[in-house]
Amino acid sequence: FTGEQIEKVFYRAFAQLMPSNATFSMARSITLRAAQDLYGLNSAPYNAVPSGTQLPTTPKFKGNLIARYTFPMGGMEGHVQGSFAYQSSSNSQLAPAANALIGTQSAYGLADFLGGIRMGNFTAELFVQNAFDKRVELFRFAECTIFGGTTGFYPGVPICGQKPLASIVTPRTIGLRFGQRF
Repeated sequence: FTGEQIEKVFYRAFAQLMPSNATFSMARSITLRAAQDLYGLNSAPYNAVPSGTQLPTTPKFKGNLIARYTFPMGGMEGHVQGSFAYQSSSNSQLAPAANALIGTQSAYGLADFLGGIRMGNFTAELFVQNAFDKRVELFRFAECTIFGGTTGFYPGVPICGQKPLASIVTPRTIGLRFGQRF
């Protein structure tokens, strides 16, 4: 299927068939009806996203763990904290054909640490974010259309899909943070 076919399906679904009070489940049914009307049942546009396909940028598991310990330190209060965030792999695109070109986002885990003091309204902390300097992709995308249309220089050929871009997490950051509560 091509980008042009997808545009036609979405135009028919959202501009011609969709009522103003549509729900998400109605939107799915109406989009499938538009694909069937234009290209037939079991056509490539109709089957572009099989039922049960994992949503893009939505991992099956995502979790955070934070531990903090506070203790007296002379006339001050000291604290140390560690956190770990993990997410399983996720698709970058909804349609399996587009996801195959852009690629799947790998699973990752990130650790952060900090230690600090509090004295009255004053706080000071030394922190390390992304402590193990992981270079993980937060999301992957194509800057323009993934597939060429049915006309033009490259009909039906992947265009930007073969050169995906990725946004990566900030590298290890070490810093001091000072605060004053009023």
